[in-house]
Amino acid sequence: RERSSASEQIGRRRWHRESGIRRLQRSMLAFNLKATDRSFAAVALQGQTTRLPHPEAFLVELDAWRERMRGCSYGKHGAAQCKDDSLKYFQMVTHAAHHYRGLHLPTTNLSFRWYDTFRMSVSAAFADWEYDRACTLFNVAASLSYMATSQDRGDPEGMKAACNYFQQSAGTISAMREIVKDAAWVDRTPDTTSEFLEALEALLLAQAQKCFFEKASAAAMKPVLIGKIAAECAALYEDAHARLATPMLRHHCAQEWLDVVEWNRKAFDGYQHYFAALVHAENHEYGAQVSRLTYATNRCAEAVTLCQKADKMLQEQFKRAHALAKEAYLKAKKDNDLVYNEKVPPVEVLPKLERKAMVKPIRLPETYVPPPEEPPMQPPPPPQGLDSLPPPPPFEAVERTGVSELVAMGFTAEAAGKALENAKGDVEKAAELLLG
Repeated sequence: RERSSASEQIGRRRWHRESGIRRLQRSMLAFNLKATDRSFAAVALQGQTTRLPHPEAFLVELDAWRERMRGCSYGKHGAAQCKDDSLKYFQMVTHAAHHYRGLHLPTTNLSFRWYDTFRMSVSAAFADWEYDRACTLFNVAASLSYMATSQDRGDPEGMKAACNYFQQSAGTISAMREIVKDAAWVDRTPDTTSEFLEALEALLLAQAQKCFFEKASAAAMKPVLIGKIAAECAALYEDAHARLATPMLRHHCAQEWLDVVEWNRKAFDGYQHYFAALVHAENHEYGAQVSRLTYATNRCAEAVTLCQKADKMLQEQFKRAHALAKEAYLKAKKDNDLVYNEKVPPVEVLPKLERKAMVKPIRLPETYVPPPEEPPMQPPPPPQGLDSLPPPPPFEAVERTGVSELVAMGFTAEAAGKALENAKGDVEKAAELLLG
């Protein structure tokens, strides 16, 4: 038992050392900014009714920020600047949607054309503030994904930043999904469909979870914990793969994306069983150990076969994973055949592996834009002509005048007052009542 335990510890250290965090750098995916045509809100909305005190200045600023966002690129300005510019325009266009909420945009000359992130030949234009807001959020998420893949995950701080950016990117895509889910946009670009956005969110979370897997592996944490993290990672890659495998997305997405997702899906399916096998060995469950290692070796071999045409550095991580899994399998099988003689069960009958989610979508506070302040509504002016008329005299004054007239005619003040009350202030009718 001591010999087996020491051997497993050496195997774990070799796995952590030889799988090298830097070698995993190339297997993370980022996505490009969506391109958009210029729009001219200041011209299209000139003279439209709004409660803004200075609508012309607001629309000029709106166009300026949209143009700034439109011209931003990773190469020229950096992903962080692209993110900030997109967030600023998102705030502006959200305010515009509020200020002009009573305006039916299709009745104006204002519309927003955006191009697909994978195929620039595909575009869609809609006269809808919500469409512009949704596509702007896509570019925020794209910038965050690029920032994540640009981190040095060999450094603890770089690893932490990459994981955080992936989660923020997923949270931004989640916010975009809330906008597009009920939208009636016909013939939208594939990258703005709910199906693609769900797949993209799953992929971003898988890559964030992978950062935790790399961190746990580098720290040589207990196999039971690493196995749970790997199992969650495998499930997320499986989810992303299943969603991207639909006919529309499979023929639309870049092949590189589909390949990297598939390689990681198979590799992490192998990883989770590799670490589960180490736990079986610690518990003296040698037949189950061999079963898990057999499966892990085969799955890693599949990943190696599929990535043969990929970049050599990208292939290396999968080759090393396969080599270590195979080495562990050969040793475990030999020990079981010569010493333990335990029956090797099919992997399908073994207990389902427990998962541990370490990540979730994180929404940026800048994407919560409260309604802007507007000047209060002024009361409508009174109808012309009525404000110049003198107010009617108070009833008491009219009553006093009538009583004196009736008293002068010989009636008592008490009788005159009652008669005026019954005649509603009319002196002639009061006199007739008194005389009748």
